[in-house]
Amino acid sequence: MNKRQTKRMKRNAAKAPRWLRDGAAAVFDPQGARAHRTAKLGTFGAASEVRHIDPAEYKPAGAA
Repeated sequence: MNKRQTKRMKRNAAKAPRWLRDGAAAVFDPQGARAHRTAKLGTFGAASEVRHIDPAEYKPAGAA
């Protein structure tokens, strides 16, 4: 890219709406997103206690 193209690109980028500039400038952090999701939802993987509940043995709280 030459100097004129770079200057024009920067000038046009400055005219973009703020929401677009913020989104383009945001750093994508997949590890951070995964950690947040795990902390928020918990882990329901194959080794989770939730997966090892046997429906035949499960009795609702209201049943005697």
